[in-house]
This record gives sequence, structure tokens and C-alpha cells, in this order.
Amino acid sequence: ILKLQFLYLIGLDMFARILCLAVGRVAFDGFDTERVHHRVAFGSCANQNMTTRVWDAVVDYEPEAWYWLGDAVYVRSFSERDVLHAAYSKQRYETGYAVVADQVDVVDGTWDDHDLGVNDGGAEVPWMRGRQEEFLEFIGKAQVPRRAARDGVYSAHKICNDAACGQSVGLVFLDTRTHKALPASGYNVGAIRLPLFGLAGSLARAATAALGWFAQGTILGDVQWEWLEELLRKHRDDVDAWLIVSSIQVNTSIPLFESWGHHPEEKRRLLRALNGSKSVLFISGDVHFSEIGAHEITTSGITHSCETQFALPLCSPVLKHFTQHRRAEGEYYAGLSFLGADLAFPEDEVRFTVRGVDNTAALSYTLPLGRPTIFEAHAAAPQFRVAEIAALLSLACAVACAAVALLWRGLRRAWGGGACKRKQD
Repeated sequence: ILKLQFLYLIGLDMFARILCLAVGRVAFDGFDTERVHHRVAFGSCANQNMTTRVWDAVVDYEPEAWYWLGDAVYVRSFSERDVLHAAYSKQRYETGYAVVADQVDVVDGTWDDHDLGVNDGGAEVPWMRGRQEEFLEFIGKAQVPRRAARDGVYSAHKICNDAACGQSVGLVFLDTRTHKALPASGYNVGAIRLPLFGLAGSLARAATAALGWFAQGTILGDVQWEWLEELLRKHRDDVDAWLIVSSIQVNTSIPLFESWGHHPEEKRRLLRALNGSKSVLFISGDVHFSEIGAHEITTSGITHSCETQFALPLCSPVLKHFTQHRRAEGEYYAGLSFLGADLAFPEDEVRFTVRGVDNTAALSYTLPLGRPTIFEAHAAAPQFRVAEIAALLSLACAVACAAVALLWRGLRRAWGGGACKRKQD
């Protein structure tokens, strides 16, 4: 009887493990890889249909690894898988990125909404598994074979300065899309396939923040949270710094963009998990400009930035007005850029530079190694200010009204010109 009970328990355990794998709950076994790098580069927001000099700058920088922060391709919302596949193929083989990918030893990273093919998309997006497979195929799934079994593209890597791994950083790529809940409004306005609805989604986020409405659902999902918290518990002191990559910003006072601030309970849990860890720095993309914030560097805009988009009238006022989260008011850059990191650890520090199309530093940041990071109790609270949001919405409405007026004027002229022509005939 005892033998039968023992065999039964073994069989039950094996069944549970198989079931966990089937739903993406892989057993925790530490860092996915251990790599030796001295110089790496990060970037986000690269439209495969646009040319850019940033790829030439990355080649000149000569990184050993390229790490995506999200938005490696752009397709129309809810495009079919073959459209997404074609976009990834074009980016990999027909743009300046092809030279970068062939030059570096490692390509890795995480995804964002446009990699899914749905603006501001999250858990509500259909056939997520197929989208994940396309992304992993694009970055090279052989780099982290066990990631393919996960329900999400998250991963963790130990980056060493030499073969003996005398000094190291933990590089963690979070997946902020696969399980992300809908916004507080309960509807993803930005995903609607009509002109200006991306801007409408941003204004909806700002309005709900002004009303104090925040999303109650998750960003990472239960399994990824369990994986991250276990990683930090077991390896908190095994590295000299933690670089946490989140495609969306963690610490920002700008309410227009998706961020952890719109999910305050999730942000509180993230900071609590990292509190006390050595030299924590968040690295993010998504917003089409670069800046240095509180424990965070954002770099965004390989092919297009807010300086080059139709949102230009809002770009400068927003960046100049919402400064609460920055280390210094003027530490932002609205041009095309990527992020370089010196991991040779000169003087026991990591040196970061946001670099423009000419490969010169536009912003710089130094992260000392081995210093415990303490997040204040109020750090997880939403940083959005109602008065500032009201001013922003007023400005946005003024810009929108001016655009509508210009459009109407153009239509009237076109109609009037046609009428006069018909009268003359």
C-alpha cells in the first residue's frame, strides 16, 4: 500500500509539472543565460517602412549585443499573422537593422503594443500565442530556448564583465503586454482603426487619471509575478546591479502615455519586490522621446520621435511642463535616439548615454554598483496632478479645434472652387 501511495504521489507530481508547462508555468531555475558583455545598446520604436540614420550610429557604436525595448515593427491594428510575419521579415533583412543584427553577438529583448499589432494592446488581443512566436522568431528564440514554453516573452540574464564574472548586473526583460488588463475606462480606445484615435486613447488616459480612476487589473499576470519575485528572492545579492526593462514607463508624471502609474497597485508591488536590491535602474521605451527620471532611463524613437510626428504641437509643451518625475527638468531629448551602456564597469559603475543619429551623447547617466536602492513609501502613488492634466487637455482641445478648422477651411475652398468652375462652365 505504501509503495502504491508513493507511486501515486510521484505520478501526481509529474502530471502537475506537465500541466504547468502546458499553461506556461515553467519551473523557476534562475537566470536564463549568463553572458559576458562590455558594451551593449538598447532601442525602441522602429518602423520597418521608414529610413533612419540611427542604425548607422548603432553600427558606429559597436555594441556586442542589441536589446529591444519594444515596438520593433509597426502594422495596422489587428492585422493577420502573415502581415506581422512580413513586417518582422522586412525589419530583419531589408532595413539598416540588418547590419546591426549581423554585427552583434546577441539580439534579445521584450515587446510592446505594436509588436502585437494592436496599439495599446494587452490581454484582450486575440491569438497572443501566435504573435509571441513571431516575435521570438524575429529576435532569435534559440538564445533562450525555455522562454518558448512561457506564456509571455519575459526573461532574465546575468551580464558579467569577464569570464570569471567578478562583477555583474542582472538584466530582466519584463513582458508588460501579454497579461496587461484594460485601462480604467474598460475599453482600448487607441486600438480603433481610425485617424487620431491613438491620440484619443492618450487623452482618455489623461482624463481618467484626472478623475482618479485607475486600472484595477494586472500588468504582469500571476505567473510572471511569481517568476520575478522568486528571481529577486534567490539572486538579490548575486549581482551588483539590477537593470529592469519595462516597455512602458515606470516612473512618470505624464498622464498621456501608458505607464505603471495607471496601475498603482501593480507599481506598488513592483517597487516593493525591488526595494533594497542593489543599484536598481528601470529602462523603458514606448513614448517617442528620451529622458532621465527617478531610477529610470527612457529611450524611444529609432525611426520617429515626438519631434517628427504629427503630435509636434503637443511635444514641446508636454515635455517642458511635466517634469516632476525627472532628475532635472531639462533632462530630456526629443530627437531620434538609442541607448548605449558601458558594462566594463569602469570605477565600479555602469555608464549610460542616450545617443543621437551622429552617435554623440545627448544625455548621460552613471549608475554606481552595489548600492542598495530604497524606494520611499510614496513612490508608488500616482504622480499625475489634476491641474496639470486640465491644462494639458485644454491645450489638446485647442490643437484639435485648430486642426478641424484648417480641415474645414480646406474642404470649403475645395468645394467653393469646384462650384465656381461648374458655374463658369
